[in-house]
Amino acid sequence: MNLAVLLLLASPPLPAEVLASPFGVVCPWPEVGAGGMGAVWVRCGAGATELGNWPGNEPFPGTFRFDRAESEWTGFYQKEQLVPTPILGYTPRWASRSPESADAHAYPPDPWAMLRYAEAVSRQFAGRVWYWEVWNEPNIEFFRGDIATYADLVKAAAAGVRRGNPAARVVLGGVAGVDRPFLDRCYQHGVRDFVDVVACHPYQWGNQFNDGWFFDKLTGLRTLLKGWGDGDRPVWLNELGWSSGGVTEEEQARLLVQAFVSGIARRDLGIQRMFWFCVKDWGHPDYGLYADDSHKKPAWHGYRNMVRQLAGRPCAGRLKTDASVRAYAFGEGDSCVVVVWSADLAEHAVTLPIAAAPTAACDLLGQPLTLAAPAAGRLPLTARPAPSYLTVPRAALSDLAPLTALAIAEGDPARHPLVWTSVYPQPGTDLPW
Repeated sequence: MNLAVLLLLASPPLPAEVLASPFGVVCPWPEVGAGGMGAVWVRCGAGATELGNWPGNEPFPGTFRFDRAESEWTGFYQKEQLVPTPILGYTPRWASRSPESADAHAYPPDPWAMLRYAEAVSRQFAGRVWYWEVWNEPNIEFFRGDIATYADLVKAAAAGVRRGNPAARVVLGGVAGVDRPFLDRCYQHGVRDFVDVVACHPYQWGNQFNDGWFFDKLTGLRTLLKGWGDGDRPVWLNELGWSSGGVTEEEQARLLVQAFVSGIARRDLGIQRMFWFCVKDWGHPDYGLYADDSHKKPAWHGYRNMVRQLAGRPCAGRLKTDASVRAYAFGEGDSCVVVVWSADLAEHAVTLPIAAAPTAACDLLGQPLTLAAPAAGRLPLTARPAPSYLTVPRAALSDLAPLTALAIAEGDPARHPLVWTSVYPQPGTDLPW
């Protein structure tokens, strides 16, 4: 074994507190990392940034240029203490199956070209980048190929990534929506042994977060994975957001916290990380945490307060309360933070099963709240659509319905080959043979 391979195998793992954090954002920007908003993970690449951007990293076949990606690393990821999860893509014109098309970047490349690029970029950033995602939303127009072709691309990219850094992990390209039929077909084409993480983009629209739909879709995804013997595979929601062109900026902040808290609470569904789309408006379509002029929108402040309240606190369970109210408790020590909100757009007078007065309470953006004293073992309050945070003694909680943590696994080297094999459907059937 040569020295380069030994160095790759010796790459230090990510700290446990980093791996445990669920808080991510799409694209880097100043003040979103540890010293500002508090995000840990950042999804990047595929033309949005230089890190992972194939046409910029390999402008000509076999000519690799990582100078701009390295500059980006120093200027953003390292400075902000962000952990990047780059998207490998899109196709350089020279590698495209349709190089003259206006959307040449969406046409599949030769898998061998992808393997060589994935190996080169993975080796370049070994010990700094641990996760590589294969394409973005391959189930819609971002990928102009069929599912069998995409599965081959995943296998080739995975082989390349691990040849470049055996400790690296591979994320199946985040699908638009929660496209279970597409993911099922990917598994039929044999991607299971090549990926460590499955990703999806469960967007909603309108000014009310529908957690029933949200949990139904993600429960169905977990059921699908279990059916393929992959029930312990982590799931990333690596795009999720609301546009402040369709809701108010205050509603955007509320929806962000409702969605994130709901997702990270459901440990039983194996939702490991969530990424807000996206960091800045850039003129369109107003999903950003920063506006065009770079001022911080309420969603930025809501995100920061959420991280301050919940970082390092796994979900302990759900408080039993009215059907119109959500109340999740986070923390495993002597105290818990309870996040409570009205699930509809109305206010509701409720009494929560909390027997002691909160030691601290604040609103969505971190402003202090004054609450009535508990009576007869219950805490009266008004649940509003905007979430509130209550810090309470763990012993004061009763009627707590536990949400069992799913034991998720990733990065098992025994199951990851460094070559790929392909399975193609027999003519006239929809199923591989």
